[in-house]
Amino acid sequence: MICNLTVFHLAKTGAGPAPAAEWAEELPLPSATPRWSLETCQRWLLVVQRPTVSLAGVTLPLPPGMAVLHGTEAYDFLLEVATGLASQLAGETNILGQMKAAWSQQSPQFPWLQWLFADAKEIRAKHLSEVGGASYGRLVRQLLRSSDAPERGPVLVVGAGDMAETICPWLRATTLQILNRTPARAEALAERLRLHPGAPIEVVPPAAAEAAWRHASAVVVCVPFEPREDALRLAWLRAATTLDSTPLIIHLGGHRAQAGLWNSLPQFRCLDDVYALQHQADDRRDRQITLALQACAERARHRGLGSSLSHPHGWEDLPAFFPFTGFHCGWLSPLNRPPEFIPEALAA
Repeated sequence: MICNLTVFHLAKTGAGPAPAAEWAEELPLPSATPRWSLETCQRWLLVVQRPTVSLAGVTLPLPPGMAVLHGTEAYDFLLEVATGLASQLAGETNILGQMKAAWSQQSPQFPWLQWLFADAKEIRAKHLSEVGGASYGRLVRQLLRSSDAPERGPVLVVGAGDMAETICPWLRATTLQILNRTPARAEALAERLRLHPGAPIEVVPPAAAEAAWRHASAVVVCVPFEPREDALRLAWLRAATTLDSTPLIIHLGGHRAQAGLWNSLPQFRCLDDVYALQHQADDRRDRQITLALQACAERARHRGLGSSLSHPHGWEDLPAFFPFTGFHCGWLSPLNRPPEFIPEALAA
């Protein structure tokens, strides 16, 4: 199963867009060949499962810089991506959520996808519990604290997807405004955040976007660069302020080379600045990442041998595999059940 995987990977350098999906459609493969693609701010991925198809005759020119990985090497790389080890912010968790959202619907039909998510979870829990996590949020908070922005007014968060979900819990000491083109998603994020103590949170309707941008002390953008929208946002800022008094802008949608006119703002920060902070990692962090990389390679080798590798799951995973209907169920012996499930007679 693993031996049939092929991964096409192109890392984004910030100098231009990754190849469009049209390139993948030109691959001379049968239409029924399973394939999965994913594009993030750091990379473009195409995964092909080819049980009866050979890629030896593929002559379609590869885009410059594209790598092609096969079999165990491909699974090892996907595992490094899923655990966040292949990210510039080593150990970050946002990518695993993106992969699950893009590919989880296919996982029941393709066991290797289930292995990938389970293996990534285990390696993160064992080696990366104190690395990454909500690191994007921690570093964004550090960038905000380096200015006096939170003391001057609300912080506007643009977007309500995975990145915003990662960032916002780290900013709960600050008054937040959440702006998203789909207000229902912004409200859902705000409601989850309000379950925990913190400063006030307001959902900004799209009609009030201009006023929110103009009056924010800082703006954290959690969506990709959007040339048309960005031109409008820059016009709002210039109409309300001088360049020397614009709010702090932290744009998590890409690198400085992609930012265009945003670079004209004196208080503009982007992924390059976030990664610069991340490079201050200590020796313990480096050791954890090294052990996690070794675990990925070892797990890929084991998976290449077949599906017999056992995988320990937490109690929260059991309902997905063994629907619980009472103590008469045979999925666990009394001695192996959690204490709260052991009847008093047996406990005695």
